[in-house]
Amino acid sequence: MGMKSTIEVEVVLDNNSISAVNVISHGDTQGIADAAVNALPQILVETQNIEADNITGATMTSLGIKNAVKAALENSGVDVNSFKKGTTAAEKTAKEAESYDVVVVGSGMAGLSAAIDIARNSDLSVVVLEKNAYTGGSSRVCGGGIWAVNSELNKEIEMDSTKEEMIGFLKDHSEGAELNEALLSNIYDGAAEIIEYYYNNGLPVVLDTWSLGHPESKLPVLWSKYNKKYPWLVGENGLIDAVAAMAEKEGVEIRLNCKVMEINAEGDLVTGVQVEDQKNTYEINARKVILATGGFTRNPELIETYAPEYASGFAFTGAGSTGDGIVMTEKFGAQVVGEGMMGLTGYNANYGYYGSEGSLVRSPVIAVNAEGNDFGMKDVFYSETLKLLIDQPGNEGYGIYDSSNPDLIERLEDAVAKNVMTRYDSLEALAEGMKINAENLQKTVAEKGLGEAPYYGIVIRPLFIGSIPGLKVDAECRVLNGNDEPVENLFAAGELIFGNAFNGHYPASGTGVGISAYSGGVAAKAAVAELNQ
Repeated sequence: MGMKSTIEVEVVLDNNSISAVNVISHGDTQGIADAAVNALPQILVETQNIEADNITGATMTSLGIKNAVKAALENSGVDVNSFKKGTTAAEKTAKEAESYDVVVVGSGMAGLSAAIDIARNSDLSVVVLEKNAYTGGSSRVCGGGIWAVNSELNKEIEMDSTKEEMIGFLKDHSEGAELNEALLSNIYDGAAEIIEYYYNNGLPVVLDTWSLGHPESKLPVLWSKYNKKYPWLVGENGLIDAVAAMAEKEGVEIRLNCKVMEINAEGDLVTGVQVEDQKNTYEINARKVILATGGFTRNPELIETYAPEYASGFAFTGAGSTGDGIVMTEKFGAQVVGEGMMGLTGYNANYGYYGSEGSLVRSPVIAVNAEGNDFGMKDVFYSETLKLLIDQPGNEGYGIYDSSNPDLIERLEDAVAKNVMTRYDSLEALAEGMKINAENLQKTVAEKGLGEAPYYGIVIRPLFIGSIPGLKVDAECRVLNGNDEPVENLFAAGELIFGNAFNGHYPASGTGVGISAYSGGVAAKAAVAELNQ
């Protein structure tokens, strides 16, 4: 079993040595699992060690491959003990320091956008450091949309938002929080150049399937052509793959499996970073550092610190979302602004809200809590369902399907076979099996309506697609210390600064990718301007 599916491998032995490992089939997320599928088999052959270290960012797929190899050997009567050599990491070699004009930490949408902007508009040297074995961060599991404003594309689709409308919408959907309007103004001003560049250089979006990010906004979202009408059914990596290809075309150097351990500084003056890769440790001296390290959905300690009421949620984000940018800037007295988390409903960390099974949490006939009451999940914008679920008994809800839609039956039965759903012959049995108040459930069904049995129940849990609290920055994405003074030479962009742009909950589809891409451009332009002074 990998992250989402079983993994089948073929193992070839030659004179009691593993000469080949071939992954025959898997159903894990493309673009993430690929890092393990492409690299780990060769590592197993080279090391003759079925306990070799997992591929960073693809842990579950790595474990699935290794367990499949182990099973193949055991099933063939091979003594696997000779292939168990432990996971002790090799001692790393200290290399000489390197120098670049700009170091970008993180290769998600914000980091790549910043690097592309620098490469396109200057002769400065820039390197992108990514701790995982692949680019993209949480962009790889997003819905595959980005909103556009103030551009030629907006003219073509005849839908646009003015700056005042965009900022007003974000303020209205931020629960009264004070936003960084000067930053939002710069994001708006720079968005057209970035989205037009992306579109003209192969961003896989189509203009005839756009939709508004929120019905109360004028923010048109351009969706990936690969996802067509329902992006949540499969997840998305086409957008970030295209942007990574653009970065490489522009000559951006991207180093994978390179974790930044610390930001170097002389007093409050940032001078570079300390890096650790698979074999070496070294320093990179840099005139500017741009942090694009993403959020902290996979760091329970930071969730407890900045969003403790959301501790029961689970992450459906990039494996690298561990809050590195917040942790590394504590020594500069950097401030964290914003409240809440980005999220919606999901089944578990394997399925999330994607695929034939996971997406069943999104559209049940009725959704109730443990008390049997409708809690309004079907009446609000999808991103508001996260807080609704957090506020329910046990921090979860229950989706119920009837048998009235013949087109759904095969899908529901498949989910039952995979233990994602449970089938019941009566409401009484469903209430008992799912531990729902039977009397209140009957009242809710009488009010909301439900077809004939059999009934199908699925547990609906709070799911994170990102975090909101992030580093406080100024209008040019400079990181601010406790005195609201810029930390010299240090910038931040993307999810790491979302708390400056919206608050409380995720405001609209396409906002995560959009603000990440556009704030990366803001940070890049400010860094280049300072270096050219």
